[in-house]
Amino acid sequence: MQSQAEVVQRVAEHVPVWVLPALGLVAGVVVGVLGTLDDPEVLVSAREIVVRKGDKRTRVARSQVAEAGVRDQHLVLFDAADSELLHQRVPGDPQAVERALQQHGWPAIRP
Repeated sequence: MQSQAEVVQRVAEHVPVWVLPALGLVAGVVVGVLGTLDDPEVLVSAREIVVRKGDKRTRVARSQVAEAGVRDQHLVLFDAADSELLHQRVPGDPQAVERALQQHGWPAIRP
């Protein structure tokens, strides 16, 4: 059985120097794209909030929500009994979600 160092050395002997960094770059881009495909999509309207992540879709009606806001880059929704209805990481700009909540008149989280 060959060690990893021996395998790398043999590959380096037979492959041009630029190929290995190029393969690393391609692998990094692929992993990055796959990582962003898993990010949830948050849709805010006056009547509901919908969070889509892959094939899963979570819908929360406004009538269920007593408080809504963004805390530590997570969308957080509470009901009238102060139970957490939703706690979802917000990709991209969490302040955009906060602004959408305000524009649609969702009740803000009490300080």
